[in-house]
Amino acid sequence: MPKLPLPLRRPAPPTEERLLRLFSNRAELKREFARLQRDHDRLLEQLRQQEGEALRMQQRLDQVEGLLADPLRAANVAVYFQLRGIWARCRRRLARQAQDLAGRRRELERERDAARFRDNQAAALAAIDQRLGATAERQAALRAELDRLDDRRARLGAPWRYFERRTLEAEAAALRAAVESLDAQIERYARAREEKATETCVPVDVLGVGSRRDINLSVIALAQELLLHFAGCDLAALVREAALGGVGDLSYGGIGECRTLAARSEQALAALERIDDWPARVRRRVAFLRREVLYHLDTDTVPGPGALDSIPAVIRPEPEALPEGDRAVPVNVLTDGYWDLGEVLLA
Repeated sequence: MPKLPLPLRRPAPPTEERLLRLFSNRAELKREFARLQRDHDRLLEQLRQQEGEALRMQQRLDQVEGLLADPLRAANVAVYFQLRGIWARCRRRLARQAQDLAGRRRELERERDAARFRDNQAAALAAIDQRLGATAERQAALRAELDRLDDRRARLGAPWRYFERRTLEAEAAALRAAVESLDAQIERYARAREEKATETCVPVDVLGVGSRRDINLSVIALAQELLLHFAGCDLAALVREAALGGVGDLSYGGIGECRTLAARSEQALAALERIDDWPARVRRRVAFLRREVLYHLDTDTVPGPGALDSIPAVIRPEPEALPEGDRAVPVNVLTDGYWDLGEVLLA
């Protein structure tokens, strides 16, 4: 019986196709409009923030201009910004110290991870080679035994040796099965060895807790050394006040006193640049802090502030690295926020 042709699907009228395209385009346009509206709102908010920041900066500029109109207040403003410059300079020094140490630690950790990976890979390859060698020896012994059975069976050609041949054939079949199993096992070992040999170390660009603790201790030690330097020049407290206060909130005395303070600040900065044993100082202080500080949790990278309540003025050389004498400055650089230390330390 001939097959009846399947009914053909009636094509949609042109009007329906146009309506479908219209609704599809309308939905796409609505999605695009919603995205553009979100972008517009975001950019508008950014513009408002920038306008607010520009307004605040203009107000501050107007305030500074008003202060500079008076010679006495201008002298105080100059000292104020000079002290803030010391603060910013010390903060940059701490940030650079943290950045440099983090870069070196990352490189060391990558090298250590790569060496550990190579050692593990070599150990795994040695284990595979050992199993592969033992399996190959077993396979060679079974092949030799199979050849010996084949030779014996070939010599038993007489009809009355039929049952002996049958026995040898059964033994040979068992040996062939064992050889085939060993062949598959050797192939698996070879494939596993190739996969292990082609593995590469993927470096993890994340510093461990121990590395971050060491970096933070080094930064804290440097912050303490900077504070000791400026405290010895009677500038540390003034620098902190300038960093925390507004330009019109502080007064440093008359014009002569401002000039004296400005000269002292310049001398302190010049003396800071002449110090050439910063690494040794920081290293001794780190060794001291490492014995003193405590961490509340195993995952903490910033020590508890209790051990930082005072700063020994001098630390003896290593390996002793203990305070020399009783002189100490009762300042906690962490809780007092010197040099914006909390923003520099690694979390």
